[in-house]
Amino acid sequence: NMRPGSASALGFDRETVSKLNPTIVYGSFPGWGHKGPLKDRPAVDPHIQAFSGAVSISGRPGKPGEFLRYYAFHDLNASCYVIGALLLGLHARARTGQGQYVAAAQVGASVAMQITRLAGYLAYGSWDLPLVAPQEMFRCQNGKHLAVGIETDDQWLRLCDAMGLDDLGSDERYATNGGRVSHRESLAVRLREVFEKKPTRWWITLLRKHRVPCGPFHDFEDILKDPDVTGNGHVGYVRMPGRGEMAIGNVPWRLSSFENRMEPSSDPGADTESVLRHGFAAAKVPTRK
Repeated sequence: NMRPGSASALGFDRETVSKLNPTIVYGSFPGWGHKGPLKDRPAVDPHIQAFSGAVSISGRPGKPGEFLRYYAFHDLNASCYVIGALLLGLHARARTGQGQYVAAAQVGASVAMQITRLAGYLAYGSWDLPLVAPQEMFRCQNGKHLAVGIETDDQWLRLCDAMGLDDLGSDERYATNGGRVSHRESLAVRLREVFEKKPTRWWITLLRKHRVPCGPFHDFEDILKDPDVTGNGHVGYVRMPGRGEMAIGNVPWRLSSFENRMEPSSDPGADTESVLRHGFAAAKVPTRK
């Protein structure tokens, strides 16, 4: 979240740092990139969403695009690319002994994330045309929605068999994915009529027996109770001083020799004296099993 040029103003620019340590792996990851008219401008997640085209393919068909709200998805996506780029830089240094300058941009990460939609646009000339069909959510009898995504013709036939739609399974218009995409609107109307006759759980049980890709839509309350989420420890709990125990998204990976532990963040400046006296080695580390 530092503006371009902030590192130089603090004396941490690449040239200065490399003089102190020529083998340093130095990363620079601005929002817009290192060239172009926007390179010196600050950027935050909503800016990148809009600029990268992601907003244009979100929301309801025929309606204005929508931001992905309340969650810094594009920030986190860019961070994954940053980690991968820096690991490559470290690997290159290990092989060559030379320092590396690693550069990337958040907008580039957001464009790369949309690779399949870009492929669809290049192939069909439209953002709105899906690559496969049916692939959408269907409202069920209980008012909740079910996600169904058919990737192959075999899956399509199994869906028709599970739903008792033999006429759709034998209809030449829907025999191939290309045909289902071309006739996706009429196909969706027919499927919606059938899905609305039974509740979500009924459909999930039936479709999974027929090996049809499907899944429920969860809200946060559902996540906290879901056995796959709780059983795998995807949600953790942290005791916050003065606030009691709070549920949070847990660390999503595991190491065989260490036990993950989530702790509340320190108050601003709480660790300054310790770091200045003892360095970063004084920081807490995971407990070894």
